[in-house]
Amino acid sequence: DLEFSESDIATITLGTLYSGALGSLAALGTSEKDGALAGGFLLGQGLGYLATLTATQYMDLSPGELTWISLGTTLGSTLGAGIAYTATGQDDDPKPFALGAFIGGVSLTAATSLTVDYFDLTWADADLSIYSGLVGAVLGGSISLISDTDFSGQALIGTSTGLMAGLIYD
Repeated sequence: DLEFSESDIATITLGTLYSGALGSLAALGTSEKDGALAGGFLLGQGLGYLATLTATQYMDLSPGELTWISLGTTLGSTLGAGIAYTATGQDDDPKPFALGAFIGGVSLTAATSLTVDYFDLTWADADLSIYSGLVGAVLGGSISLISDTDFSGQALIGTSTGLMAGLIYD
């Protein structure tokens, strides 16, 4: 029999949604077909649902720990997209950004999952994180003022690393 705790519904829901988003990014970044985006989203959702349903039987995440993993996925995708944008220097082809966002999201999800025992976030942790994110956006964006590059890539990199650094330090 399956047993669930209070936070398992949120864990399964977020795991399913984030896996669907990552699946659509992987499909967009690797496929030329028109229906690949929807197919990747549905495949990601199915795998995410199965994985989180299984995982909830062996672990119980607090809301703060679930927030830590969710922010890791979001900020990892943002960082990956920013790196891809900076590396390619073009914005007419979404494939590199989608693939960069997928790789960054999966990588930082794995990293935050392994460190979840050390981070149980609360609202008090948001102050330094938001400040660090703003400073990161300004510093990242200022690189484009010095060089001839576009603002977007450096701002994404600066913002995502600033927010994550603020969460880790706080």
